Amino acid sequence: MLKENKLDFSVVIPAKNAEKTIERCITCLLNQSYPKKKYEIIIVDNNSTDNTVKKTKNFQVKVFLNKKKGAGATRNLGVKKAKGKIIAFIDSDRFAEKNWLEEAKLFFETNQNVNVAAGKIVLDNYSLIKKAIFLAKMDQEFFIENGFAATCNMFIKKKTFNRLGGFDERLFITNEDVEFGERAKAFGEEIILLEKAIVSYNPRPIWKYFKNEFRRGRAISHLLFLKKKGLGYDFPKVHKTFNLVKTVLFHRKYNFFELLFFLIINGTGKLICIFGKLSEDCCLLMDYKKKN
Repeated sequence: MLKENKLDFSVVIPAKNAEKTIERCITCLLNQSYPKKKYEIIIVDNNSTDNTVKKTKNFQVKVFLNKKKGAGATRNLGVKKAKGKIIAFIDSDRFAEKNWLEEAKLFFETNQNVNVAAGKIVLDNYSLIKKAIFLAKMDQEFFIENGFAATCNMFIKKKTFNRLGGFDERLFITNEDVEFGERAKAFGEEIILLEKAIVSYNPRPIWKYFKNEFRRGRAISHLLFLKKKGLGYDFPKVHKTFNLVKTVLFHRKYNFFELLFFLIINGTGKLICIFGKLSEDCCLLMDYKKKN
């Protein structure tokens, strides 16, 4: 059995109903240019109702089951089981390029004072609507400037993760990664964009994007509720500020129609997010009245 920290990396993949993508995700990780004896792959299933777990059986990976709700608790369990010095988070619908771990290792060797890094995220294939959804979700430079690293492609030293206390499992709806980034920044951690550690993905259908925005609104309500109770950190700036001007003026690689679709999709998403927040505010208020 491998001892703790004898491995360079532990790749942690939270998975829920990922039967359509999990095999490709694992295959990309097993085909890394990095020596296989220096990293492990950990999959944590979060109550899947499809064939996700069954499809992992043909691969040399470690699989654990998490019965708690939420991606935060799922990732925390993965880190608890990890034996590597650096945790490499990737989602089950993301596909790592062959040199993903190799570039991350080189980065941390060159920047030994850095403890957290966000890898680059690109589109797997292009269409007008998918590119607009990608624009609406992924202004990575802006996110990182404001202390947020997307957990679908994030590297963090295990000792740093443990020092920060892991993901807040109370935020089981979503936004646990945003809160974690804000907490890391409060603890003095700088998050750096690792341009050469690339994962690709195929954006979900537009209705799933809007569904996620509704969930995000509910999560925002929970974050503000925890802050009022003195149990959370300041509300992340990444969700206070919509970087519209920068997107329109400086994303010159996108044409007029792509930007138009972006504005429509993003604007609709923001309205749905607000509606999600208001609905959760009402639920929390009703719950408060029942208890008092």
